[in-house]
Amino acid sequence: MSVLIEETATQTSEQREGALGNLPVQLTRLVGRDAALGELRSLVWRTRVLTLSGPGGAGKTRLAIALADAIRPDFVGGAWWVDLSTTLESRLVAQVVSATILRRDLTSDPAPAALARGMPDSALLVLDNCEQVVDGCADLVVGLLERSPSLRVVATSRQPLGVPSEQVWRVGGLAVDARDEPNHAEGDEDGGAVSLFVQRAIEALITFDPDAPGVRDSIRRICRWLDGMPLAIELAAARVPVLSVAQIASRLERDRSVLRHPGRRAPERHRTLEAMLEWSHRMLEPDERRLFRRLGVFRGSFSLAAGEFVCAGYLLDAAEVLDLLAVLIDRSLVQVVDHPQGPRYRLLATVRQYAAAKLWDEPDAPTVSWRHAEYFSALAVHARTGLGGAGQATWLERLEADHDNMIEALAWLEAEAIEEAARLAASLWPFWYRRGFYSEARMWFERILGRAGELSDRRRADIRLRAGSVAFLQCDYTEAAEHLQAALAIVGPLGDQRAAAIALQRLGSIAREQARYDEARALHERSLAAWREIGHAEGVAASQDYLGFVEWLRGNTEAAEETSAAALSEFTRVGNLQLGATALVNLGACALYRGDLPLARERLERALADARAIGFQ
Repeated sequence: MSVLIEETATQTSEQREGALGNLPVQLTRLVGRDAALGELRSLVWRTRVLTLSGPGGAGKTRLAIALADAIRPDFVGGAWWVDLSTTLESRLVAQVVSATILRRDLTSDPAPAALARGMPDSALLVLDNCEQVVDGCADLVVGLLERSPSLRVVATSRQPLGVPSEQVWRVGGLAVDARDEPNHAEGDEDGGAVSLFVQRAIEALITFDPDAPGVRDSIRRICRWLDGMPLAIELAAARVPVLSVAQIASRLERDRSVLRHPGRRAPERHRTLEAMLEWSHRMLEPDERRLFRRLGVFRGSFSLAAGEFVCAGYLLDAAEVLDLLAVLIDRSLVQVVDHPQGPRYRLLATVRQYAAAKLWDEPDAPTVSWRHAEYFSALAVHARTGLGGAGQATWLERLEADHDNMIEALAWLEAEAIEEAARLAASLWPFWYRRGFYSEARMWFERILGRAGELSDRRRADIRLRAGSVAFLQCDYTEAAEHLQAALAIVGPLGDQRAAAIALQRLGSIAREQARYDEARALHERSLAAWREIGHAEGVAASQDYLGFVEWLRGNTEAAEETSAAALSEFTRVGNLQLGATALVNLGACALYRGDLPLARERLERALADARAIGFQ
């Protein structure tokens, strides 16, 4: 024990000339933290205990030292930094602090009373890396503050100390874009994350040119994927001598070894991000580790309901998830994300990558992935119904938040259950359509159709319909027609009039876009007849609107306006703002063609407002 205390004191007791205290001299400039430093300088005077809390690699130590250096002149007793990263037992905290500041062991004297007596008046104490000895730090801080009225404490920890009057300040990642930084200079494009990468890359390779074609785009991609975490960015930048930034960016998502520091001078805990995460994982209790690993199945953010459903089972009850999640948040392994529909949660990309790898070391990994796919498939089916009603804007917002998880579920199902993958992709189509995710939708439909022989006839027709729709929207009329004709051939023997009506509508639209107006009219009339046969009022109205569009293009404005007005009346009755907006566009075009500019403007503005109201982009 005395050896440990002696080593810690030796590491931390070098004092600057003319300055009382032992703040370490930093060899590199602090980047991207000017606004944070300004806020902390104000905050430190409003509390006696300020804890900088955040995940490993967020830059808590650098920020705390910079803060202490900035305010050190205000403390006649000096600013004292105590590194607790090698202290593994809470009972040793007071002795390490004493050895650092007083240069003596307290084994024969009660602490913190003796330490308080020896502490200089009006001092600033910086306790760094408290997370592994939180209880010892908390006990010491309370004891010192009770006996030293002029003492102030700044702590860094992956979890708060939990002492009275503690002010916790969360340290997050650096901004990638300058506009996301407070008080950014006009004209600046790059945030602190990009600046840090550039600075460290130049230090690693003097010839590095950040302004070479495509380089900054790759740097931004790297920084976004790393959530702006300083340590991860520095580790990535250290690879510049052997990899291009484009190579670094492409390797990050699949190869964690990229984030290892090749140099020997970096502290051991900073040479690999994985070592830091491994330490955090070991510090968790068994149930906490179990939940942490299972959370690795999520992509992006997730709701509490999703976490409870997906992670429960096999030694973990759903009722336990909330309390265990709170612990992981406290330990900075899970981040809380504000959302209009309530708090959501996420793991930083590097943390998620580690958790996912740990999950697949466990026997429950396939079960967790199945539950994840089950939850988000059910949500997509439910949302598909909701997108047709008055609450569609809320559903679009929900699906936007869960889109990354939908794609993760889709990828899992593609490998494990192609029929269910097709069902999920079809359910996502209304969302993809309204958000303009045409390329992503088309890619998934084509991948699923690559295994068309494994699909049921009904599901294959469903995907063909959607593949044809998205190809039409991307003006690939040849492929669109192939998909739609194939769908029509499948649903005929099945007697699926609804699917047939949709296919005929899309084929009519292709003919219209290719100026084959007679054929377009005939196809839409066949679609109209199919909708009427099954008594689908909205389908009837949609076909009427399509016919109105064709009539307008043929110069029959009066007939066009009559049919589109009838369609709008039905859409308004059932509250379908999406199709109503389309009808209003057609009616606006008719008014414009007739020279009634005020009416055209009124109709088009209403169409735009309705489209925005339901989340079209």
